[in-house]
This record gives sequence, structure tokens and C-alpha cells, in this order.
Amino acid sequence: MFGRVVKWTSQWPPINIDAVDELRVYESAILERINKTPNGGVLFSLNPFLLFRDVGVMLTDRAAKDLRKRAPRLNRLDSEIYCEVRDKRVSPNVTVRVNRLFPFI
Repeated sequence: MFGRVVKWTSQWPPINIDAVDELRVYESAILERINKTPNGGVLFSLNPFLLFRDVGVMLTDRAAKDLRKRAPRLNRLDSEIYCEVRDKRVSPNVTVRVNRLFPFI
């Protein structure tokens, strides 16, 4: 996913994140985008990397690698379920509001 050219599809202008600490600087803008996205909280819990891309948050390889190092569970994310929820093929029975991106930033 990272390091490849992807077609820009976000409705928002990009937020470029070069280091994990920059997430703190842009956290409120990122949270607003997540919470305005249909099922955004659920999508964040399923795969924050895909949701970041979908809402215009562009992580460098270095930032993504650092996130995975700080939170090893991020190495085991499933994109299939994420895509099913995002594309409305599956409707979650919960609503999740994200109030903070990651506890370690």
C-alpha cells in the first residue's frame, strides 16, 4: 500500500504525515474526517492505514513503519472486511466514535 502510486479519491485535501509525532499535530482534523466518514470509527478499528488513505491522510513509509513498531497488532490487519464495510456490502450493528488516534502519540 505504501510506496505505490494510488489514485486520489478522497474528498479532502491531503494531510502528509512524515513522522508519527505529526499525527498529534493534525489529530483533530484527522478525527473530524474519520467521524464524518460513514462507519468511520468501525473502519478505523478494522484498518487505520486504509482509512487514513481514504480520508486523505498520507503516511510515509517511515511513519507507517514506526506506527507498526509501536503497535504490533497493526501488522495483522485484514483489508477484506474493511472493504466490505466501506463499500456497504456489510452493515455493522455498532456505531463507533473515535476520540483519539493512538494512545502513544
